[in-house]
Amino acid sequence: MKKSAKHRGFFGTRLITSLLVVAFAASCIFAEATSGDIVVAFPGTPIADPALLLYSGKEGNSCVEYEGAIADPTVTLHNVSIDAGCEVEFDAFAPARGAYAVGVDFSNPASDDFLEAAMVAGSMDIALPSLTSLPLQIWLVGLTSQVTAMEEVRDRMLNKAFPVLSVLGTGFTLDTASAVLNPSLLTPHCNSADVISMNPAIYDASKLNVYFVAHYGNIQGLTPANNCWMKAHPEILFLSWQNANLTDPTLAHELGHALGLIHPKSLGGHTYAISGFDAYNLMATNTDVTSATVGQLYAMNFSSDSWINRSGSPLAKPVVRTCQDTWGAGECPALTLVQLGWPP
Repeated sequence: MKKSAKHRGFFGTRLITSLLVVAFAASCIFAEATSGDIVVAFPGTPIADPALLLYSGKEGNSCVEYEGAIADPTVTLHNVSIDAGCEVEFDAFAPARGAYAVGVDFSNPASDDFLEAAMVAGSMDIALPSLTSLPLQIWLVGLTSQVTAMEEVRDRMLNKAFPVLSVLGTGFTLDTASAVLNPSLLTPHCNSADVISMNPAIYDASKLNVYFVAHYGNIQGLTPANNCWMKAHPEILFLSWQNANLTDPTLAHELGHALGLIHPKSLGGHTYAISGFDAYNLMATNTDVTSATVGQLYAMNFSSDSWINRSGSPLAKPVVRTCQDTWGAGECPALTLVQLGWPP
């Protein structure tokens, strides 16, 4: 029995020694991780369509917010450290890829493990997700004899919206379904949004509802399109399919409103003739769309005003911010934030 006790003592001492060695090694690892350069790679992202990284956190002696860099094919962050006084967030966008975001919650000690590991390794891989699919219920509001004409306008809008959303790096694509409604079933105006939303025969609460009506408000030539966000229904969109001023990018533009591009509220989220945005911005009114700012892409994905981030939505992002109503500093990057050379 004494011999057995002796052996138990030996193995117990050996176990304690091993644990001390492991603990010491771990402390050395984390001591090494107090700061360091991090090479960020984006596996699976082609060189022709590189990713854009926005980094917020401690870099050198300063806190940076939404510092942008285009991967070629990687991005190097210099002298990164963790400081509770600096908000930490990694965001990324790329054409034909879903938007990515991860942040550090300093109230959760484990939430910075990914950053600790990256500082130890000197590298980090960010695998961008697939595109977020926006569910669209398209309602063709007209007579049976008008269906073909409505379908032609619908297809023209969709054929422009798909590439705009993909090429600009918004992180979104569309999943569409169509149905035909008799014009007598709804009043085509945002003032009727509450009534429409209570009728499941003409409204799908799980989707963005796009109504192709002859004329918004039943007034010929009045309004080419409208999103009802000002009536607390960003999920309801009207497009006047008989209006001669309905341009090809209109659906993409109205979806921008649904996805939170409503600031500054004094301008209803529009950007035409505003410094910092070009004439072909997604939220300008024009015959074509060729640009969206990085600030707009961020808001579409991570703003609390975006339809995808509504309470209980399965599409809600892991990082959600309350975006400011001006173009200055705030929880989100300025709407005018651009990155030279991007989108590629």
